[in-house]
Amino acid sequence: MKIFSKKAPLGCTLLTLFVSAGGARGESLTTVESKRVVGKIDRRVLGAAYTGVEESTREGLDLGLVTSVAYDDNIFQSSSDKRGDLVVQVEPQIGWTAGKRREDWVRIAYEGAAVIYLKESEDSRMDHRVLVEGGFKRKRIAVAYSGTWARLGSPSADLGGQSDRQEWEMNGAVAFEPKGKWSYEVFGRKRAIDQESPAVADLWESSVGVTAKHRFSPKTRFEVGLETGETEVDGTDSQQLQRLRGEVFWAPRAKFNLSLGGGVEYRDYQVGSGWDPYLAARAEWLPRSSTAFYLEAYRREESSVALIGENYTLTGLRAGVSQKLKDGWSAGLEFGRESADYFAVDGSADSGREDVITFIRPSVRYRFGDESELIFLYQWSENDSTDPSYGYANNQLGVSLNYRF
Repeated sequence: MKIFSKKAPLGCTLLTLFVSAGGARGESLTTVESKRVVGKIDRRVLGAAYTGVEESTREGLDLGLVTSVAYDDNIFQSSSDKRGDLVVQVEPQIGWTAGKRREDWVRIAYEGAAVIYLKESEDSRMDHRVLVEGGFKRKRIAVAYSGTWARLGSPSADLGGQSDRQEWEMNGAVAFEPKGKWSYEVFGRKRAIDQESPAVADLWESSVGVTAKHRFSPKTRFEVGLETGETEVDGTDSQQLQRLRGEVFWAPRAKFNLSLGGGVEYRDYQVGSGWDPYLAARAEWLPRSSTAFYLEAYRREESSVALIGENYTLTGLRAGVSQKLKDGWSAGLEFGRESADYFAVDGSADSGREDVITFIRPSVRYRFGDESELIFLYQWSENDSTDPSYGYANNQLGVSLNYRF
């Protein structure tokens, strides 16, 4: 149900970037929220050594390059016009950081993605993303902020195919940390999606809220929060919402940690209103230094831009395992299943659309060092939708070289 921090993926082929406004929220209630499944492989697979310039903690200049070649048998996730192609993707990345995180710092970063289709060359494109984030701390007061702008053309699970658009997001938070185990935070968020096609609706979201955090012990902390805001889609009245939620973080051992968040949300729709529960949970377990598992579950409500006047309830489960082998080699396997159940909020009849997206993703990687790796990836995915125009089946097979200078 957490629509105000929804993040959209960038890129269309084997390896993609995520649009995030990292940094401004720190350890807020959005910590464990999952992204939408869009059916395209992302380079941030479980245990990846390279995660992108936006997560760099090094001061000064840092450069990165991700290159990939993949065969994709349904490049636009089409249900009726399935087209396969060999896709080359080149992602230059550059960032500059001054200061140290959690103290006084600022960061500016750019990420690009040149997506080149060898047969469908007229559909090749260049995606862009610019990020500014930072913060400062004065005694018991800490301030964090971030802003992103992105021009994207990646597929959308809601729209069912490619979506040329611009996205903006701004986040700000002020935290008060008195002596003792309690701390408090006030935050605000604003986000907009401007679709280039006049046939697709634009989206605006904004919210403000407060959070209280308590560090019960070095291994356990919890927080509670209250948030109020609104969301608006072209062609419909705005939806008002209030959200009450809590989250517990528990790390009884260095090799296991759990984040469990949940709560309720009240929405005032164009016609009527309703209560809905929220869930966002993630567990990570490292039984040995060479083995890692994760399990993730989520449930929330979001507004649709594909079906004007409808929202959808999103429920998902993901799991993965990563195993180090010998001489720099490792292998991984991930599974995910996500359901989006659409319903009308403007008084009209429900469309009856329900999407069930499933993916299975094995991978093998070889690490050249701490800053570079070679990844071999395969993914099978499908959307078993009640609306035939949104269903698809897709296979992707390719190789990627990730390098940070």
